[in-house]
Amino acid sequence: MKLKTLFIVTVFILMSAITSFSFQDNDFTYENGKLISQKDNIETYLPTKPEVIPVNILGTKMNCYQSFSDDGVFNVFVHRHLYISKSNASSYLSNLYKESLRVFKNVKILYSRTMECEGMPALKSKAEFEADGINFYKESLLMLGGNKTYSMSILYPKANSETIKSDKEKMFDSFKLLKKPDKSGRYVDENNDFSIIFPNGWDIEQRDHNKVIAWCPSQDDGYRPRIAIAITKNLIPLDLEAAFKSTIASIKMFSGDNVIEEGEMAVNSNKAKWAVMLRKDDKHESKSIVYEFVRNRDDFTIFCYATADQFQKYKPIFDETVKSFRFE
Repeated sequence: MKLKTLFIVTVFILMSAITSFSFQDNDFTYENGKLISQKDNIETYLPTKPEVIPVNILGTKMNCYQSFSDDGVFNVFVHRHLYISKSNASSYLSNLYKESLRVFKNVKILYSRTMECEGMPALKSKAEFEADGINFYKESLLMLGGNKTYSMSILYPKANSETIKSDKEKMFDSFKLLKKPDKSGRYVDENNDFSIIFPNGWDIEQRDHNKVIAWCPSQDDGYRPRIAIAITKNLIPLDLEAAFKSTIASIKMFSGDNVIEEGEMAVNSNKAKWAVMLRKDDKHESKSIVYEFVRNRDDFTIFCYATADQFQKYKPIFDETVKSFRFE
């Protein structure tokens, strides 16, 4: 079995159960061994002009750039997914790497070590396996950038270890992001094109593609203050006033909160409406401030919650977080 055929077969086996393929042109350039993709925000060396396979995995998009040489197969994947925090990066990358080896038989992992690349948590690894009577190596570099995973791998016969060495080193050493990740702790949602700086040390939970919650690590009588952002996709554009009224009406209907104060403000040149609301239940009296932004057909609602007696303590944190909100 030829090397290129082997790789294509393994890719399709790996993806067939969870993907649907649609082949199309992509915005990238390739010249003198350099791949530049503005769409995927990457630049790297590849020995030959790549073939590009856009893949859809459970509703999220991934581009696979495949470059074939006489010595091996070079692959670059860019996978968009739900946000994954740095604290979970190691286990996520490890599981992803093991999954990538699932299609091969009698795999022996030679090494797997964590590192940092382009300011991102990364995992570099090498594995050996046998296929069609030939011993192969697969070397990989996985990098996690919030809601994107960048994966580089090289598949080659063990006999080509010396001849592929130069291209392999060029590929791994040349990779870079066209725009490096923001090290200020800014959370970037590329699916909805906004960003925000959540409080340092708060736990970020991505509920789905349209909702994210930052939880305060400390509790007040079992209640954790939190900041949530929800995005509503409308069929027709709504103005800010209409969107705000709809949001407040929904909160009143489902949670029983009462508005005690409201107003307007501007955040990074974006107009917003806000309301302070009060809620009572059997266990707590909670207080929240709700902010509403509108862009085109999308409503962006930021909810900031705390117990009523702790609200003033957290209000400066809420204010600072909301001030960092911006559209990308």
